[in-house]
Amino acid sequence: MKTIKLIFLIISTFSLASCEYDIEFNDKLPKDKLVVTSFIEADSVIYVKVSKSARPGTYNNYYDMFKSSSNIETSYVKNALVSLYINGELKETKNSALINNKYSFNYIPNINDKVEIKVDYNGFDQVSGNAILNLYKPIIDSTSIDIVIDSSQEYFSKDLVLYIEIIDNGINDNYYQLDGLFIKTTTEGQAQYEEKIDCSNFELIWENIVGVYNEEALSSTDSDSENKYKVFSNKRFKGKTYKAKFIIDRETYYKKNLKATSFVVSGNIFASTIEKQVYQYLYTLGKAYSGNDIGMGSEPVIIIDGLKNGYGFIGGRKTTKSNTINYSSTKRK
Repeated sequence: MKTIKLIFLIISTFSLASCEYDIEFNDKLPKDKLVVTSFIEADSVIYVKVSKSARPGTYNNYYDMFKSSSNIETSYVKNALVSLYINGELKETKNSALINNKYSFNYIPNINDKVEIKVDYNGFDQVSGNAILNLYKPIIDSTSIDIVIDSSQEYFSKDLVLYIEIIDNGINDNYYQLDGLFIKTTTEGQAQYEEKIDCSNFELIWENIVGVYNEEALSSTDSDSENKYKVFSNKRFKGKTYKAKFIIDRETYYKKNLKATSFVVSGNIFASTIEKQVYQYLYTLGKAYSGNDIGMGSEPVIIIDGLKNGYGFIGGRKTTKSNTINYSSTKRK
């Protein structure tokens, strides 16, 4: 049952590729549910994504060359009734998606608002969830980017390494999520091109307090551990400063084909505090997605949903944006 739920959630909620496993199942499948996800932040537009679950194999996350897109889009719910309640009163309703399966509201929430979202769709149980917006704002104490070069083998590699320090207030049980937006401009001879760095995964290579980022790994740099959604808690550094280094981009060249290049990287890191139900959902979903618990004698991964009668989460978030971080390969010391 958990495996079935896992495969759907990965595909439907985040449009990610999944693996197929042959399982023996002789019981009744659970009733289909709505899959709803929404980060809600004060002074920001509220977006709600709505999809629907189905029996395994109904949705396939692959691109069909004879169609314009993969049939994962058939899971999108575009005409649900999505209701926004502020401090217990109905504030606004939407009955059609803005784009794909994403709904938005005109009302901009305040920091002290108590937000509730309810989603109704024919044939499915009503889904509801709440968000608290007056969260602790993360303190980013220091950030930097550097290049680590490895040319010991026949291949030449350049790792773009992000360093960050986060100060915890020590008052609450805080839950964090990291993200980044970086642009790399590369010059190769007379040619110059710009590309966005994929920050979907931060590969941890060092942390000052072992076990913060990959909570259940045997070591902080366990190669079999993955924190797909970049979430962690202050359980091990409450009231302290957490320092970490992550590889956010890697380029590998065969030495014989190596050309002279220079590049400039510029961007920002985003540190957010998130509500517990959001952390629990993303952490357990990421743990299941990584496949660490698939094997002989292993326990199934239970995904902890942050909704009533549905899969997914609705929860508050508060974000700090770092100062702009710049790095130039032509200005190495």
